[in-house]
Amino acid sequence: MPEITPTQIKLVHIGKAQLGLSDADYRRLLKGYDAVTCKGLTYEAASALIDEMKRMGFELAGARSPRPKRPRGVTGLPSAAQREYLDALAGQIAWRVEDGFERLCAKIIKKKRPATSREASRMIECMKGMLGIKDVRRGAVSAPKQEDPF
Repeated sequence: MPEITPTQIKLVHIGKAQLGLSDADYRRLLKGYDAVTCKGLTYEAASALIDEMKRMGFELAGARSPRPKRPRGVTGLPSAAQREYLDALAGQIAWRVEDGFERLCAKIIKKKRPATSREASRMIECMKGMLGIKDVRRGAVSAPKQEDPF
C-alpha cells in the first residue's frame, strides 16, 4: 500500500491546528484509521482522514486549481483593459501626423495595431515611456510632454 505523502502529513497537521483538536481527540481520530501517528497512515487512509476533517470544518485556505497553460503556439488576445489603456495613452500623445499611433505600432511591433497581449504590453510600455510615466501603481508620475517624432 502506498505510504502517506509529505503533503498529506502537512494537511493533517494543519487540519488538526485549524480545528483546534486536543491531542486526545486527534489520537482518537487517528485510531479510527488504524494509526497511532500521522506517519502510520496509508495514502488512502490519509485522504479519508483529510476528507473527514473537511466535514468537521477544515478549510484549505488558498487552495485553488492552477491556471491551465496555453498550448504552444496559442497566443492571448489583448484584454479589454489593455485596449482601453492603449486608447487612453494614445489620446494623451500629441501626434504630429494623423496616423501616428499606427506608425509607432509599425515601427515597434511591425503591425498597424497590437494583435496579441504581448504586443499590447510592448506598446503600452513604449507609450508610457514617451509620456514619462514611471510606474502606474505608484500614481502615474508624468514628466512634461516633449516633442514626439510621430
